[in-house]
Amino acid sequence: MSSFGHAILCATLDMQETDIENFVEWHTREHLPERLDVQGFLRGRRFAREAAEPCYLILYDVTSLAILTQPDYIERLNDPTPWTRATLPTFQNGHRSAYQVIARNGQAEGACVMMMR
Repeated sequence: MSSFGHAILCATLDMQETDIENFVEWHTREHLPERLDVQGFLRGRRFAREAAEPCYLILYDVTSLAILTQPDYIERLNDPTPWTRATLPTFQNGHRSAYQVIARNGQAEGACVMMMR
């Protein structure tokens, strides 16, 4: 299988500027590695855009939507680390959703993303 999964977990959020440094450190050093340690999580990416709402878009490629109901993943959701517990309340306008990939075309990866809700 390629680095692309058959499903995507998507999160969007905003936060106060004073919380951004902690968020980036937490996501880079703890959250992303923790998620990628869950079997079935293939890749995670974070996109940011200034002067946009939501400012952050986080995408995780997973092998299937079923991964999101597996005990390994649910355990991490239900038992967050102290850093996660401290960081989550700083999120604003958070939205989380999961999507089944129904088609892909080409092999290239882009450096930008357009999201429409």
